[in-house]
Formats: sequence, structure tokens, C-alpha cells
Amino acid sequence: MVKLAGVSSFTWKTTEQVYPFEKASDGSTLYCKEVNCGTLPNNGQQEVAHNITFSPFSNTKLHSLTGRITATTDPGWTGVIPYTHPGAGFTLLNIVTATNITFISGAPLGSYGWQAVARLIYAK
Repeated sequence: MVKLAGVSSFTWKTTEQVYPFEKASDGSTLYCKEVNCGTLPNNGQQEVAHNITFSPFSNTKLHSLTGRITATTDPGWTGVIPYTHPGAGFTLLNIVTATNITFISGAPLGSYGWQAVARLIYAK
């Protein structure tokens, strides 16, 4: 839960909700949702549907994409996506397409129990 001046409380949800902290550059309302992406891929890519309509025919536009990763093998550890591992020399990237969030990795992250949650903020 996040608490800031003017907003009593905010909790990320997997359903669409109004993002209360700022507006889009044109003054329109921003919306947000969290997408549980499950276990990350081993040396490759994984696509997870975000169920938001981004297309040339809709007014929906991505404002930001962030994410966090955890490892079941190291319960206290949390990282932020994009993530570059300082010792192992790999990078984990995430990309939003019209229908999916795509994760790309050059390491066996699934074998280590790495899981991801993506947070999208968008205007429509």
C-alpha cells in the first residue's frame, strides 16, 4: 500500500483502477493495473497477456511500465525490471506490445525460481 499527501491509501490491483498520483500530459486520467507474470523464462522469452487494448484504433496509450522480480530461492531478495545482474552478466528486459508483456532473458531464471509482476500505467 502507498500513502501520499491527498491520497488516503493506494493498493495495486490486477484489475483496472484510476492512478491517483498524476495525470497524462494532456490532462486525461491515468489508469493502472498489476499483472502477475509468474515464473520467468529459461534463456529465452515469455509472453503474458495484459488484457489492455493498445492499438492504432484505440486511444489507449502506455504511460509507464515497471516491474519487480523475486526469487523463491532467495526469499528476501527483490529486484526491479529492467535488471542487469552484476556478476552473471545478463540482463532481463520487459517490453509491452499491443496484447502482451514480453520478458527476454539470457539466463536460466526459471530454474532459480525467479518470478515477475509488471505494473502498467496508461491513458485512454
